Amino acid sequence: MWVPDKVSIYEGGIEHAPGRFENDEHAPAYLPLIIDSSGSMQGSLNEVLKAAKQLIGQFDYLDRAEIVQDDN
Repeated sequence: MWVPDKVSIYEGGIEHAPGRFENDEHAPAYLPLIIDSSGSMQGSLNEVLKAAKQLIGQFDYLDRAEIVQDDN
C-alpha cells in the first residue's frame, strides 16, 4: 500500500521510514470509513460502496477497516 511522504509510522515506539520495512513487511493499516447513506447519496451510493470494497481489497491480513454507516 502506498504511504505518503508526510506520514510518520511508528512500531514499538521506533519510527520507520516508508518502504524501509524488512522482508516486504509494512505497518498494519487501520482505516475508519464513514459512509454517508442518507437520501442525498441515493444516486451514488453504489459507486461509493464499490470504491470502499476496492480499497479494502488492497489490504493484507494485518490491515483492518472499520465501516460506519451514517444516514443523517
